[in-house]
Amino acid sequence: MQEYIESFNMQYKNLKESSEFLPAPMESVQELINELVKTFSMDYNLGKDHTKEMMPYCRLAIEKYLYQKVYDNLISMY
Repeated sequence: MQEYIESFNMQYKNLKESSEFLPAPMESVQELINELVKTFSMDYNLGKDHTKEMMPYCRLAIEKYLYQKVYDNLISMY
């Protein structure tokens, strides 16, 4: 995920030019979130009772972490 964040910040460094590509940057972030949630669900939800209780919070945790890292660039583009 760190590589994605660094790549995102480098790719969309010029905010004026990047704003022309909207909503592609937001869709890119959302695709990564969906992929990570799916991966966590498959790998960590192996029928264990305590993981079933935690899985609903998985998406929220991933979204919060990722959007905190790319928020400044995204908000500036919009």
